[in-house]
Amino acid sequence: MKEELLSIGEFAKLRGVSVKSLRYYERVGALKPAYVNEESGYRYYSINQISDLDMVTTFIELGVPLKEIASTAALGYGQSELIEKGRELARERIGRAEAQLLQLDRYADEIAESQRFQSKKRYEREFAERLLLCAPLGGDFDMRRYARVTSAIYEAAPGMRLVPLYTEGVARGLGVPFLGVSLGEENGLVAYVQVEMLPSYPFDAEAATRVALEKGMTLVRLSAGRYSCDHVRSADFSECFQFGLDKIGAANGPVLLAEQWEPASTPRAFVLEAQAFVGQFLRATEA
Repeated sequence: MKEELLSIGEFAKLRGVSVKSLRYYERVGALKPAYVNEESGYRYYSINQISDLDMVTTFIELGVPLKEIASTAALGYGQSELIEKGRELARERIGRAEAQLLQLDRYADEIAESQRFQSKKRYEREFAERLLLCAPLGGDFDMRRYARVTSAIYEAAPGMRLVPLYTEGVARGLGVPFLGVSLGEENGLVAYVQVEMLPSYPFDAEAATRVALEKGMTLVRLSAGRYSCDHVRSADFSECFQFGLDKIGAANGPVLLAEQWEPASTPRAFVLEAQAFVGQFLRATEA
């Protein structure tokens, strides 16, 4: 009988797993040996169990808890449900990876744009449509309050299937927010902290909006357009933002202050881009 089975060492080598891992899978009930010699304690596996090992390691890589794998193995059924769960997890992982690639691409583009306008004090930029997750700042600008609100936005984003693009700052006059939810600017709030977001798979706009409202936030879809921009520099973080807010306070339409990255910056040098809406960005169309 043993001639038809593989020792635990031989079985482990077939898929490059450790003997220690196989013993752990046995202990939790995820993959038990086909035969255990009671006298020697040696474990043996059937060649047919290679597919079972493949499934276990795949589910582990996807993040399925070993207890869940073990319960399915113990029942002897439910593999189809477990496979479907694994497929959904794989699709989510692909969606996250694609979103992260776009996130890095956008970050690289923004760095390139910052370098392009670095030597200019005033200029115009064209922005594509942006999705912003916003939370009220309230009161006068305060660095610590801004940091707390920004952190809250980053923490809330995954629960809405949103990927932060690391383009953040404050905003005023954003107009009609996403799905018509009021920003409440009639309450005299100074500004909203905003972080640009990218939807990830699977994204449900209505569900994301409900979660945002529950957390005192809102989603804003900002139309593509042309913006008059100013570079704002200061050695003081709060002064930098307050100067920017004062600079664009009288503007009509959306206005944003976005933190900028500059290779020559030091931890004590703060650079913002003040973006004041000028007009719609009209794309060229074929005749």
